[in-house]
Amino acid sequence: LSLMRTGKRPHRIALASYYEYNKLWESNNISWLKVGMHQNPGFPSVLDEKYRSSYKEVMNKDKVELDTQNIENKWKNYAEVTATTYFTDKWDLYQETFLSVVSETYYDIENIFMTEKIMKPLYNLHPFIVTTSPFFLKKLKELGFKTFSPFIDESYDNETNHKKRMELIFDELDRFRNKSLDELKSWWKDILPILEHNQKTFFNMSIEKTKKI
Repeated sequence: LSLMRTGKRPHRIALASYYEYNKLWESNNISWLKVGMHQNPGFPSVLDEKYRSSYKEVMNKDKVELDTQNIENKWKNYAEVTATTYFTDKWDLYQETFLSVVSETYYDIENIFMTEKIMKPLYNLHPFIVTTSPFFLKKLKELGFKTFSPFIDESYDNETNHKKRMELIFDELDRFRNKSLDELKSWWKDILPILEHNQKTFFNMSIEKTKKI
């Protein structure tokens, strides 16, 4: 299903709780670094009460690493973590999955803040669902990228209520997980031009003149 990075931010804990509730850890590529988890903000306000027991379980879960095993101190050397995972050579993580669940840095703010997290699926030819502030996908499209509606219901991007937006994302993940393998393979072939467009657009940005806004 997906590749996801998680940390102390409440929306990432919410995603991890969803994964625990649905017992998805073994069948997906998920990183759960637990960086800064000693500052646990408590049960996320964006979560329904049905996830409370899963939240408790996931907070006691050991960290899960995909490509950060060789970084000795992930708590003090965050810059190295970012640099290492940004240029990950774990291409197989994308080859064996159909979707990236991108947990961007911020979720409950009005501003749109793009980081290396969304860049990874863009240049790795991967479709995505993004947990972040509203109108993020709209901004991506303004920058020249394409997204995956109608196969993925992206109405969550327009939802300004943070809890409702998370519920819409969970609903879409539920729907995606119920797709058959044949459906996913067929979809992948259909969206390959979109994936190639996104990769080309991403790399073109590095050679074109830009200006700060």
